[in-house]
Amino acid sequence: MHFHLTQPAALWLLSILIFLCAIFQYLQWRLLGSAITARIGAFNASPFLRDIAAEAECLADSVECTPHLLVVIPAHNEELLIGRAVSALQSSTVKHTQFRIVVAADNCTDRTAAIAKAAGCDVAIRTDAGRVGKSWLLHDVFESLLNPESVAPVELPAGLNYYPWDAAVIVDADCIVHPAMLERFAVRIQDGETAIQGCYSILNPEASWRTRLMCCALALVHYIKPLGRERLGLSETLKGSGMCLHRSVLQSVKWDGNALTEDLEYSLQLAEKGFRVAFDPRALLWAEMPATAGAAVRQRRRWEAGRFRLISRAPQLYRMGLYCKDNRLKDRALDLLTPGLAELTALNLLVAGLSAAASLRWPTDGTQAAFGASFSLLLLHGMYVLMGLKTAGIPRTISRALLFAPAYILWKLAVKLTVLVFKPVTAWQRTDRE
Repeated sequence: MHFHLTQPAALWLLSILIFLCAIFQYLQWRLLGSAITARIGAFNASPFLRDIAAEAECLADSVECTPHLLVVIPAHNEELLIGRAVSALQSSTVKHTQFRIVVAADNCTDRTAAIAKAAGCDVAIRTDAGRVGKSWLLHDVFESLLNPESVAPVELPAGLNYYPWDAAVIVDADCIVHPAMLERFAVRIQDGETAIQGCYSILNPEASWRTRLMCCALALVHYIKPLGRERLGLSETLKGSGMCLHRSVLQSVKWDGNALTEDLEYSLQLAEKGFRVAFDPRALLWAEMPATAGAAVRQRRRWEAGRFRLISRAPQLYRMGLYCKDNRLKDRALDLLTPGLAELTALNLLVAGLSAAASLRWPTDGTQAAFGASFSLLLLHGMYVLMGLKTAGIPRTISRALLFAPAYILWKLAVKLTVLVFKPVTAWQRTDRE
């Protein structure tokens, strides 16, 4: 069967693709514009500048707050990193709050629990070979903490059920927190927030071109977009670490143990129940990112699979937002449907290339207009990336990694293809440590 594409059909196809690109550009620039306004205003902090401790502590010291925080560190065979994470938390500068650290050791076969106990932490032991992963661990830990009659397979440390915690803070074992992070969370809880996401950045941006490029991407995803949403009063996506959840939230919305991307799925559940996730750019923490493609594949496949599984919920979320006149629900739905930065870059390049080919094949006013529009959108996308990195304070030594973006885009698209076609991910998988 021979397929022949006519000029009107090509123009219609290009019009649809250009319209989609324009919508995505609008969504990006709306958040970037709000983030720039916020940076000029009250939220004058950058996650990639690690010398703002005095500013953060001064801000926290100006507010009287008394919340008790329970810091939960999910850990599975993390003997190499757990000591560092605990030490950073124990060095927190807290003047108006109290906190208690609990390392949740999940099916550990190494010295994770022993190292945590030696550092002076409480340790909760979970043993359940049939339900593995961070999602089930958090589900069982919070079930045990909130329900004394729970039969969850978690052995809590003595006296923990009597600790009067107001909010739980979740920090991954590979993270290092800013000394003022817990104080920032306490301030926001005292101000009435019930769910807060801290500013989650990269600890090892100079490890390789891949980590430099990831640093640029997360500057936009973990800082610019959340800052824009906070300025607009929208709800942010939880990032899996550096999350603070009020006790009432955990009681109202149970943690889903079956989740592949527990942070994203819980964010959607909170939005559906009417809870807003606030963003605090001064509640800083950093995590190591995989420096090689081999170590990054498993993490990326799980993220992509979890997101694919949730896209089907976007239409229902948007309808709920329209019915309830809730912009936060609509934003959550649109965020699910918006491709990632690499995919958007590839889409804009593809549309510009198709428009150029169409204008050469059929040199009419319509195809010339389509080429002009697609090329303008491609330029706008590039400007969005550069202005976003400038706003986030990314140094040139890191932003030069954008030269490797084509290789990264091809790698990411290949990972997406394997998830969609060849090897779907159906269970949680731990990221390899390097």
